[in-house]
Amino acid sequence: MNEQTTKNVCYWDRQAEDKSKNLSKPIHNLRIEKDRPIVMKDDVRLYCDVYRPDDKGKYPVLVGFSPFGKTAQAAGRKRDPIQLGKFMYEQGIEIGGIDYFVSRGYIVVVVNPRGILNSEGICTGVLSIQDQADCCEVIRWAGHYLSDGNVGMIGCGYAGKIQPLVASMNPPYLKAIMPVDVIDDLYLDCYPGGILSDINYPLCSYIPHTNTVSEAELENSKEDLLKMLNEAKKQPEIATNSYYYRGLDSYPPRHYTWNIDVMLHPFKSEWWDRRSFGDRNLTVPTYIVGLYYEYGHSAISAYDIYNKLNKNTPKKLMMIDPATARTSPYEKPVPEQLRWYDYWLKGIDSGIMDEPPLKLLVMGENRYRYETQWPCDGTIYKKMYLRKGNLLSEAPESLSEVAPDTIRHIPPIRLSQMPEDVPALVYTSRTFTVDTEICGPITACLYTSIDIDDAHLAVKLWDKDSESGYRTLLSTGYLKCSRRKLSEESKKHRPKNTHTSEEPIIPGKIYEYIFEMAPVDNMYKKGHQAEIEFKTMDQQYFDFNELASLPRLYTSGRVAGPHPLSKEANFSVYMDSNHASWIELPVTEKQKTWVE
Repeated sequence: MNEQTTKNVCYWDRQAEDKSKNLSKPIHNLRIEKDRPIVMKDDVRLYCDVYRPDDKGKYPVLVGFSPFGKTAQAAGRKRDPIQLGKFMYEQGIEIGGIDYFVSRGYIVVVVNPRGILNSEGICTGVLSIQDQADCCEVIRWAGHYLSDGNVGMIGCGYAGKIQPLVASMNPPYLKAIMPVDVIDDLYLDCYPGGILSDINYPLCSYIPHTNTVSEAELENSKEDLLKMLNEAKKQPEIATNSYYYRGLDSYPPRHYTWNIDVMLHPFKSEWWDRRSFGDRNLTVPTYIVGLYYEYGHSAISAYDIYNKLNKNTPKKLMMIDPATARTSPYEKPVPEQLRWYDYWLKGIDSGIMDEPPLKLLVMGENRYRYETQWPCDGTIYKKMYLRKGNLLSEAPESLSEVAPDTIRHIPPIRLSQMPEDVPALVYTSRTFTVDTEICGPITACLYTSIDIDDAHLAVKLWDKDSESGYRTLLSTGYLKCSRRKLSEESKKHRPKNTHTSEEPIIPGKIYEYIFEMAPVDNMYKKGHQAEIEFKTMDQQYFDFNELASLPRLYTSGRVAGPHPLSKEANFSVYMDSNHASWIELPVTEKQKTWVE
């Protein structure tokens, strides 16, 4: 890690800067012990690299457990952080700051999980129960043989998401965690709004597995598995996509087995619960670092897991950054991790206990501020209504007879389309006359009819500069029409769709579709506008006049996300007084406590 990145840390206040002199100093040389074996309870051997101070002492240990393996993490040591969207950005590098921590008196253990590279056993997909149990054994081993009795965990992406799952199993020696990226409901990350997403497909190609089998193959008879494969192949979006279909059209299904498991579990179920935080409890101090992904379920998961942590958790903190600030390796949080682990693993007064629990990056303002709860105290939820003439208004339509706006969906298999050519209905607000912060959950409500039995809805919220036209994507929301039913878990301002079954759509009938979008914290500056975009498919793409994180994950800038509907369809979006379509924005007007 470049030492310069630890100076003038943008999210530290003066108190943190003052107490940084107490932090562990870079006084140790580094020694690597490669391919040390760790024997699991079933005698399977995992292999790890141990990065440690070059002496015989025992130190606190930080464990990194990533499905992309230890070779990718070692490669991250040899580069300065590469920003999202830049040449040679690599998503598989999940564990940053290795040299930084070792020089300051920590041992870092980076593992090849089961079935990855030279580790024995079978890989059964990311965040599996087997990986969670194995990670507990790694922590126990590191605590017993390497540590001074104190173990923590580091890593982003899957190396972050596995931390709360493992910590809920209470492995010995684990004293604190600081995950960068978490997941509360993995189903919604893979099926946003109940629509199969291809985001997992490229991730599968990054996993260097040498022995992999889907859990569906391990848990079902040949007869039942063949039936599951055949049912999956009947899904139109799978049948028309060779990337998906090829994995299902062989037996045993061994091509990208994680993606196969995703496709074979299209509804929420116990299978997804195994890999999600859900109703677990944590009894170790937890500092969550979340990212404002405008897609997927990571951003809302950070808030939801934070709010679920109760009095059993000795201390909980959270910091939120925009996803577009991410780098490979992601080393921006490393100085904060040092403050956290210096306190909990070494007993150093780092000042980390003296701050408010939430530290949020306000997009638009590009400054951090402190907060005591989420959503913020005194949040005012304001609906903005879709109106004729492409207007987004604070007042709904007063007339009962207003013609709906219409849009026709032609799937990519029927018409070759660039993403920017996909038709959209756009509704733009008047310019903000004062700076206005929205911070919290976003909800969309569309009154829509379609002329077929099912379809996909996509809504996007933008911050638009009225002068330049430059747009920043803040939030997206998706819903498969047949998944419109709200669950008993729904709360005011936090709708939850069930996703355990499908309810048929009557063509031509107007339905109310309410669904949750990604949360935001954004300052609409004076002169900017809120803009809503309704689309029938949402292939993310790179545009020099827009800022969004998903396209920047890939050098090509072309990646789909939720899979497009495979049938042609006509949509009508209603906005009359009886069918007022809207988006709800959480406005906070409270006095800001900026991180100075």
